[in-house]
Amino acid sequence: MKESINFNRAATFYDATRKLRDDIADQITNALLAEIRAAGADRVLEVGIGTGRMARPLMREGVQMVGVDISTEMMGQLFVQLTPEHTPPELLLSDATALPFRDGTFRAAMVVHVLHLVQSVEDTVAEVRRVLAPGGVLLHQTRRPDEDTNRMWIEHDKFWIEVCRAHGHELVQRPTQERITQALTNSGATASVMELARSEDESSVEIELDNLRGRQHSWMWLIPDEIITDSMGEFEAWLRKRAAPDGTFMDRAAYVIEAWRW
Repeated sequence: MKESINFNRAATFYDATRKLRDDIADQITNALLAEIRAAGADRVLEVGIGTGRMARPLMREGVQMVGVDISTEMMGQLFVQLTPEHTPPELLLSDATALPFRDGTFRAAMVVHVLHLVQSVEDTVAEVRRVLAPGGVLLHQTRRPDEDTNRMWIEHDKFWIEVCRAHGHELVQRPTQERITQALTNSGATASVMELARSEDESSVEIELDNLRGRQHSWMWLIPDEIITDSMGEFEAWLRKRAAPDGTFMDRAAYVIEAWRW
C-alpha cells in the first residue's frame, strides 16, 4: 500500500462495530497482562492504539500504555472513555513505519488488527524490533477464521477484485495473515501461540449490505464509492448464494495471541 490506512472516518462507530463478548475481552486482557508482567515491562507500546479498545482494560489494571496512531479522531475517542480508574496513557501521532522512540525503549509492545493496514509490514516489524529491548516481546492479537469462514472471505476478496477490474480499477491488496507471519519469521522472530476462545457470530445478507452502505469496514474504503454503488445488486446476489435459506451465515473464528521474540 502507498500509505497506512487512517481510521479517522470510523472513530465514532469503531467500538460499537468491533465489540467483543465480555468473556472473550476478559480472556484477552488477562493473557496480555500475564505476558506483560512476565516480560517485566513498566511501559507498554501499542502500535495503532486507536480508541484504546485493547489498551483501556490494561490501563484499568495499572499498566502504563504508550500509544502511537495516525488517527487523531480515534485517539480522541480513547480520551473520551478514560476514567479515574485508568492509568493515563502517553499518546503520540506517528506512523507505524517510523516510530519516534530510541532503540531498546520498551520490554513489551502490542499490535492488534493493525499489520494488515500499514504501509509496509516489513518496515513496521523492523521498527518494533528496533524499539524493543533485548528479550522484549511483541504481542500480536488476531482472529483466525475456521476453514469455512476463511474460504468464504477469500472468495469475497476475489469477488471485489474482479468487480473492480471490470470497472477499470485495480484494488490494492492488503497483507494476508500468511504474509504477516512470514514477515515476522523472516525478521528472525519466533512465536508462542495462545488460543484463548472461539466465537460464532451470525451475520446476514442484510447486515452485510448495511455495513457496505455505511462503509463500516476498512476494506470498503479502498473501493471507489461509484463502484460499490453500481455493484450492490451483484454483491447481494453473490451473498445470497452463500447464505442459508433464511439469508444468514456464520462467522467462526478463534481469538489468538502470538508472543513474538527475537
